[in-house]
Amino acid sequence: MGANPGRRDKWPPYRSVRFVLVRRHRHLAPARGLVIGWRRGRSGWDAKVVYVTDDPGAVQTTLGLHVDWIPASRLVPVDVDPNEAPSRAGRDPADEDY
Repeated sequence: MGANPGRRDKWPPYRSVRFVLVRRHRHLAPARGLVIGWRRGRSGWDAKVVYVTDDPGAVQTTLGLHVDWIPASRLVPVDVDPNEAPSRAGRDPADEDY
């Protein structure tokens, strides 16, 4: 692949949605997650999710990494296109969350 790939040179779309937002308590922002497995539970489908929680402090110094079985009703799929570059126009690099 050269420096200027052709229009048809792109990644194939994902076959299934694996990126999700995990709904938490009302006052907490959703956590970012990745589905790594499924099982059928007593009350429906559960997903095994690896998700990240933010440090509640004003200055974010750490992230919490969790792996839990979560009911599918608490998950919001995130559509991701591997060919679409995120828009960074007008953003301050100091505000980026890495």
